[in-house]
Amino acid sequence: MASRLIIISAALLATQYLLKTPYNLRGHDVLGHLEYIWYIVRHHKLPLSFGGWEFHQPPLYYLLMTPVFYLGERFSLYQLQSAIQLFSLFCWIASIFVADRLLTHLNPNSRCWRALLLALFAFWPSGIILSARIGNDPLLSLFSMIALWQTLLWWEKKEQRHYFWALIAASLALMTKASGLVPLAVLLFTLLHLLQK
Repeated sequence: MASRLIIISAALLATQYLLKTPYNLRGHDVLGHLEYIWYIVRHHKLPLSFGGWEFHQPPLYYLLMTPVFYLGERFSLYQLQSAIQLFSLFCWIASIFVADRLLTHLNPNSRCWRALLLALFAFWPSGIILSARIGNDPLLSLFSMIALWQTLLWWEKKEQRHYFWALIAASLALMTKASGLVPLAVLLFTLLHLLQK
């Protein structure tokens, strides 16, 4: 019950923050991210890595945002930046759900500690700020959380399905941003450690 209340409260707070925050506030690289998406929409291909501010980034986030950008521009259904901000909000709320699953697994008997840790994660200021930003960080956070959760399950249960889910999530994190290498490295380190046993 406490987890649901925390998740709902965090979702409402992040939604309120998004509604009150212009897309370019607290986002020094927003125009670079929009330029990347716009380039794919206009040219139907990935840009060269040296052609723009964010063009060096892996392409998954930008490919996912391309239909949102294209449909909004073509049919004037919504403000493009707001739609992309909503995707960031969705990623943040999904990350809180995954954090709840992870904490439930780590500490199943202590609801008080679990609720406290979940509240710290859900209401951490940088997470709320990221929930309204245009950029690949919220998607990276989601994939990294899933990879960590599934790696932990694989470590404990030794079930191959958890390894594959962790590998998929870590690979998607890497295709979202170069720092996605971290969850992949954690997974590979875990694999090496288990192979030595």
